[in-house]
Amino acid sequence: VDGHLMISDSLVAKDVKLTFRDQKFFLNGLFINFHDWIAGKPVKLTGSADLACDKLMPELLFHEASDTTSENITGYHFPGDVIMDLKFKIEKLIYKTFDAEKITGELNYKPRILNFKSLNLNSMEGSISGNGFVVQNSDKSFIGRGNFNLDKINVNKAFKSFRNFNQDFIKAENLSGTLSGSLSLLLPMDSLLNPVYKSITAEGKFVLTSGALTDF
Repeated sequence: VDGHLMISDSLVAKDVKLTFRDQKFFLNGLFINFHDWIAGKPVKLTGSADLACDKLMPELLFHEASDTTSENITGYHFPGDVIMDLKFKIEKLIYKTFDAEKITGELNYKPRILNFKSLNLNSMEGSISGNGFVVQNSDKSFIGRGNFNLDKINVNKAFKSFRNFNQDFIKAENLSGTLSGSLSLLLPMDSLLNPVYKSITAEGKFVLTSGALTDF
């Protein structure tokens, strides 16, 4: 850890650099009620920050929750005592079979609601932009909703990245072409953020360029 911290009732972070499990984070921000919050007092931690990361691998960052071999799986938990505005920049994201680069955006967090005001990223040889939110339900499951614009997404790589969307009727090896258009998505997830594929609702308008079906 390297940088400048001023701690009183609030925490001011300036040019803080942190390396954790081979991931480098860079932070500037103001966090109000930090002292009482970290001491476990019944206060809300509020703040705003700019966060950058050279590469983000959630499975390493939160490996305890993502370890499905454990007998005591608790899943992810959105805190109920945090309010935060965050601007973020991630050079590279790797999550299971999905990867993306040059991710930027703004988000707002209120108890159990993560609202993405804007999101831009490059993935699957194309680009994606949009906005949306993720809410944690009382049973610890999640539901996400978003509206996205897609530009020149490689269909074959999309099906590979999302494991053929948990179906075997048409697979990545059957498809080729690039996809552009708009997508509205409703995505239920369990407490470990695994998609409930059978309950996904999606609607969009697309143009497929150089599309082909192979051995289908």
